[in-house]
Amino acid sequence: LMHLMARLLLTSGTSAMLEANFTPDWAAEELSQLRQETPFRFVQVLCVADAETCLARYRERAESDRRHPMHRLGGEETDRSLEQRLHDGVWDLPIPFGGALFVLDTNAPVDVDTLGDDIAAAS
Repeated sequence: LMHLMARLLLTSGTSAMLEANFTPDWAAEELSQLRQETPFRFVQVLCVADAETCLARYRERAESDRRHPMHRLGGEETDRSLEQRLHDGVWDLPIPFGGALFVLDTNAPVDVDTLGDDIAAAS
């Protein structure tokens, strides 16, 4: 659905921003298909944090009512799977698609104003 909406926005001449926990190789394939239909400028913001911080954030969100029911997975199996993927570094690599890349260490606060300025300057 996300890629469909991006396709519709980009082909209509509007900008689009996609946000997800992308698996790099899969995302590159999807983006390549999209670029065949419409040209676009690709800017990637890769947010990284250590596995323990990610797990703590995940568990805190899972226990709160702020999450959409679809995202309220849990239990030992989900925790083990997530923990393994974090330790394997599944999300530590950028999408191999070119374009500007900004890597943010989210273990500490991020200056989003500076990030916005940096992205604008990368055009």
